[in-house]
Amino acid sequence: MLTTISRRFGMLSNFFGLLSPSTTGVIIGGYPPGREIPDHQPITRTDEISKVQSTTLPNGVRVVTESTNFPSNVRFGVTINAGTRDETEETSGVVNALRQTFLKTNVRTNEQINYCMIQSSGGAFAMDFNQEFMNYTGHCLAHDFYDMNQMLADCVLDEKTLIDEEAAQWRTDEKFRLDEYNLTLPKKLENVWLSTAYGYKGFGNPLMGHQAHFQSIGFYMLNNWRKATITPDRIVVWGAGINKHEEFVNTVADYYRFIDPIKAPKRAPSVYLGGEFREICDSPLTHVSLSFKGFSRSQIEHNAAYVLKYIIGESKTGLFNRAHTNFHQKNPWLCYVKPHHTTFEDSGNFRINVAAPNEKAAELSEVLIKEIRDLQNVTDEEVSRAKNKLKRITYNKYQDPDFRMKKLTRDFSQTGKLVSYESFEKEIEDVTTDQVKKAAATIFKSNPTLVVLGGNPHGILTAQTFQEKLR
Repeated sequence: MLTTISRRFGMLSNFFGLLSPSTTGVIIGGYPPGREIPDHQPITRTDEISKVQSTTLPNGVRVVTESTNFPSNVRFGVTINAGTRDETEETSGVVNALRQTFLKTNVRTNEQINYCMIQSSGGAFAMDFNQEFMNYTGHCLAHDFYDMNQMLADCVLDEKTLIDEEAAQWRTDEKFRLDEYNLTLPKKLENVWLSTAYGYKGFGNPLMGHQAHFQSIGFYMLNNWRKATITPDRIVVWGAGINKHEEFVNTVADYYRFIDPIKAPKRAPSVYLGGEFREICDSPLTHVSLSFKGFSRSQIEHNAAYVLKYIIGESKTGLFNRAHTNFHQKNPWLCYVKPHHTTFEDSGNFRINVAAPNEKAAELSEVLIKEIRDLQNVTDEEVSRAKNKLKRITYNKYQDPDFRMKKLTRDFSQTGKLVSYESFEKEIEDVTTDQVKKAAATIFKSNPTLVVLGGNPHGILTAQTFQEKLR
């Protein structure tokens, strides 16, 4: 279709006589935008409910995909059921060393090529870890996925070299030095409480490893630990925004089906000990973390503990949680209140972090005892409000594909079940007030773990005294 157009130049051009005052041209394929094109069939797509599928490769590696419900980029990753709990005194810091060198590959590509590939794809790539899992995650445009998938496999499977060893040691040393200057007391609480609760093994292993041990981590140790710990039955490869599950499986199988089908060593069960840690710091505040043995991920009571967490609530997150109505309104000198509920495969912890001026340390102990006792008297209204808030916050988190797929694959790795948000929502909705009261009674009868940092740590009662007064 040809359309003739004409254009007349302005007065300035015509006045100076530089150009012809008018011009004509032809547009190929021009069509008035308001008129329908005959026999035109537009390509349309309606939103669909995402479908989750899984396949197990012959050697035990599992592949999980979530179909796309609207056009978007591709999210992908590998979740490995291995973390710092699998380290020993000899291998302390191995997982952190793998994190420091996760982009260093040496077979098909190298670190510089990987950086360029990530930037040219318009995506991102990262690696994180905790006590139980290592997560390699990324996203890119669909047509770049095949290259990014190869890079992902190389980052997970390539053996480490002497260069990786030197880089890991240098970066870890710099991180320890940096923490000496910018590690705040609330962050230090997070670093100390698990070691106090479990000892320096299992879940109590420091995330970055023992500071005196990082120079002992060599590439031979890294490769041996990976071969023994990162086995096919602990690997879940996943993708979100995938149109064809079978095509994704065939794509990733080319890299992971060659792993030897060996089984991971059986883990020793975690042992919660409880304990006490105090440190005098140059601070006008005293920070306290009081924790108790909670419920593991496999225990149904852990849902009631989540509801209990939101009954307490955090400072400055609402007017109708106990952090506001009981802690702050009655004790305006409190700086913050922050409850936590941490679940593991075979253990769990419920803790409350608070801070107050040094001169109020003695009163802070009494406030904690009084409010913890009162948690066994929650009302139906509090439980209903906490459940609604928990569901809303979880739903908002589930909008992030990375969070959604990491949560899905973590549960799948340990339970073999693909748990959806709808299943979680139903479990929370079924929690009753009596279950919350029973969970609170069970939690606060366990041995406490007390961590105190600040200007007046000895003004806080001992862990044994807390235990005696709460039973």
